[in-house]
Formats: sequence, C-alpha cells, structure tokens
Amino acid sequence: MNRLLYFFLLTPTLSIRRGSKKPSPDGEGWGEEIQKKNSNQTGFSYIEVLAASFILAVCITPALEALYSGVQGSSIAEITTIDLFLLNGKMEEMLSTPFSELSTSAATSGPATPSSYSDVITTTDNRQLSRLVYLSKYDGDNADGDNDGFTGTDDNLVWIKVKLDGTAYSVESLVSKYK
Repeated sequence: MNRLLYFFLLTPTLSIRRGSKKPSPDGEGWGEEIQKKNSNQTGFSYIEVLAASFILAVCITPALEALYSGVQGSSIAEITTIDLFLLNGKMEEMLSTPFSELSTSAATSGPATPSSYSDVITTTDNRQLSRLVYLSKYDGDNADGDNDGFTGTDDNLVWIKVKLDGTAYSVESLVSKYK
C-alpha cells in the first residue's frame, strides 16, 4: 500500500503532444513525443491529494480503534489493581490479628457467614466495596474421615477468606497456633 502512495506522490505527470505517434514496433516507446509538463509547476493534483487522503483514512481508522481498545484495557487493569490491593491489605490485616481473637470469632461464625471483621471501604475512584471476611475452624488432619475441612475441629487451625463483594476476587489462607 505504501508503494501505491509513493507512486501517486512521486511520479511526475506526463503529457503527450497533439498529433504524437504511437509507440514504434521496436519497443522503444513514445520517444521524443512525450515531454514533462512545465517544470516550474510544483505541487500535487487534486486527484493525487484525494487518493492520498483516502489511503490515510483507510490506514488510520484501524489504528485509532486499536488505541481505543488499549485505553479501555488500561482502565480495567487499573480497577483490578486497586481491588486486589484492597483485598490483600485486608488479608494482611487479618493475618496480623492475634490467633486467639481469630479462633474465638471462627467458633461463632463459620465458612458461610461473614464475620465481624468485614467492612465497607471507599476506593480512590469513589466506589464502595464490601470486604467480606469469613472465618472458620479447619480440619487439617481430616480426623473425622469425611474429607471436609470444615466439619472437624482443629483448635490450632483457622481458615480465613477475604472476598470483595460483587467481584470474583477472593484470597484464602490458613492460620495456625504455634505450640
């Protein structure tokens, strides 16, 4: 496509004098009958400018669409980054809470009910997000043999899950009491 544009822009305009002969049979071409237009004329013809404008429009449209998609993708990535930062911040807060407090709260809440540690936070882009915290005792050794981590009771193991309400983002961890 670039060659076509260069052809239109760089090819000199030729004219043929009236009464010129046709090309000779020996393949020499038009000979002296072809001459350049006045060499003092500069610039482009209307057709050349129109063709170049059309080619530019056809080439620039997909490029602008690609840039628009990139801008949308960066805003989605920014929101995701903020959400994950808030999620991990709450998990770090929970991991720094003394084990005795987590264990007491886990005994009263369970894996399906948000605990009292849940909160609502306003993000830098003015969204209200609920950070739901789930706590439960965890059966790490499967002592009851049912392969369900939430039915047994290991006094030294607490399961923590922090979830952003309205999103698919959540993190989970196990906290143990060192003996």
